[in-house]
Amino acid sequence: MKKKYFLLVSIILLLIISSCKKQDDKKEEDNSDIKTHYVVNFYNYDGSLLYSIEVIENEEAEYRGERPEKPSDDEFIYEFNGWSADISAINSDLDVYAKYKENAIIDWTNDIFN
Repeated sequence: MKKKYFLLVSIILLLIISSCKKQDDKKEEDNSDIKTHYVVNFYNYDGSLLYSIEVIENEEAEYRGERPEKPSDDEFIYEFNGWSADISAINSDLDVYAKYKENAIIDWTNDIFN
């Protein structure tokens, strides 16, 4: 009788131990699916927030807002020319700013040739 009892207890303990191991393995597998996310903020020339997006580590941040604009002044017309940092493989939180190309305004009303 003692042998049967010992055998039964041994089998139950073996099942408990083996099921614990499977749960630990499953936890390790679940952790491999956890992905790191970062926030990328897109700002205009004046510091105003244009768009914010959460990006999975090493993926590209895609700007989905309206095309950034900067008003012209007396000397230049400004044309959007990309972002201040590379957004192709994000590996940290990042703030990027709109860059602009300056196109000079030529005043043809002053006749400089006379």
